[in-house]
Amino acid sequence: MTHICQIRLLGNIQIETEGGLLEDFRSRKALALLAYLVRHKQAMSRSHLADLLWGDQAEARGRGNLRRELAYLSTIFPGCFEVDRQTIRFNPIATCWIDTNAFDELAPPPRPAQPERGQPKPTAASWLSPASSSPEALEAQ
Repeated sequence: MTHICQIRLLGNIQIETEGGLLEDFRSRKALALLAYLVRHKQAMSRSHLADLLWGDQAEARGRGNLRRELAYLSTIFPGCFEVDRQTIRFNPIATCWIDTNAFDELAPPPRPAQPERGQPKPTAASWLSPASSSPEALEAQ
C-alpha cells in the first residue's frame, strides 16, 4: 500500500507528505499538538490541550491559539481531525503511516509482574492494611 503521509515520532520528528519532507513547521506548538494527538488515540478536550500547550496564558487566548494551530494542521492533513466544540481527535486516513503505531503493533503486550517463586501473591487487603506499612512489616518484606 502506498502511503500518502508518514509521521515519524521516534527520534527527530519528521512529517512526510506527497509533496516531500516538511522541513518548516509554522511553530513548535503545532508540531507538539500533532504529536500529542497522534499518540493519544481518544478524543482530547480542547480545554486540556489549550492548558497543556498554553497554560501560561488565559484560557480564551489558549483556545484561540489552539484553533489557529489546528487550522494549520488541517491544511497539511485534510480530513484527519475529528473536531467538535469540546474535543479534538486525530483520525488518520488509511494511507497515513505512523511509526509509533507500527512499533506498538510489533511490541509484545506487557506482562503482569509475577511474585518470586515461593512468595505469596499480595492481596488488596495486604496493601490497604495499616499494619503492612509499618516499619517492622516493611523490614520483614
